[in-house]
Amino acid sequence: TPRPTNTPRGIDFNSYSCPDKAKIKLRVGSRAEVQKYDMNLRSTPVVPDVWDANIIIMLRSGDRMTITGGPKCAHDGTWWEVRTDSGYTGWVREMQPNKILLAPVD
Repeated sequence: TPRPTNTPRGIDFNSYSCPDKAKIKLRVGSRAEVQKYDMNLRSTPVVPDVWDANIIIMLRSGDRMTITGGPKCAHDGTWWEVRTDSGYTGWVREMQPNKILLAPVD
């Protein structure tokens, strides 16, 4: 079972740069839950021009997952690679401006 760490998979988090860095709460090994906004699990940490081209599945409020990789900064936000409790793997964004999409859980 992955354990939360301050340095996700060898990434120097102190040098990580993204506009939302000061607000992020997750790390590799963290458990997370989708908050009140449904969100897309994507195959890559990007929203393509054809916005639904890389969607694997829609995640619903209450869905839980483990952070397995990242962080990656795209579209001015932090994305994490995850494995959902239902067995899907992909990328999700932690938050959008004024919206927390994923929150840590014990």
